[in-house]
Amino acid sequence: MPKRCSMDLGEVTSLSPADLRAIPAFRSVIAYFDAKTGGTRLPSRADIVPADLKPHLPKIFIWDMDTDADGTVRDIRIRLLGTEVAYFYGESTGVSFLDYPEPGVAERAFAVARRMMEAPAVMGYRVRGITTEKRHVALYVCYVPLSTDGFHVNQVFGCIHCDTPA
Repeated sequence: MPKRCSMDLGEVTSLSPADLRAIPAFRSVIAYFDAKTGGTRLPSRADIVPADLKPHLPKIFIWDMDTDADGTVRDIRIRLLGTEVAYFYGESTGVSFLDYPEPGVAERAFAVARRMMEAPAVMGYRVRGITTEKRHVALYVCYVPLSTDGFHVNQVFGCIHCDTPA
């Protein structure tokens, strides 16, 4: 896997729906999916028209989830990864989180996937860190459950936003 931004991860904080909507990019993405579904079902990959999300494309990712008959997440594979996401996490399109080199990132991915399976809803986190260049970073991640049948989650769409305070 190509080198990613070297960053020591620190505090991880769950974000409320209001916190997520306070970030303009996330507000836009959430509104996009709400408009596609009318709130009557979960969005699907088929709802996504890349041209509609053009300003967000470098910041998005999609995961495919492999579950057993009981709905337990067995594996997560990175289907799509925007260039800005790859900057922080490494170019890992096609990689399984079972093989991911950063255990903390993989554990967080599985925690998100399990939570999505239990209660399918938009969710997010803030991750604070410091790069090897001593830049403080706050990375915000918004996760949207995707479903081929409208009810059972089998993919996760995500979008990142990064703050680097002066």
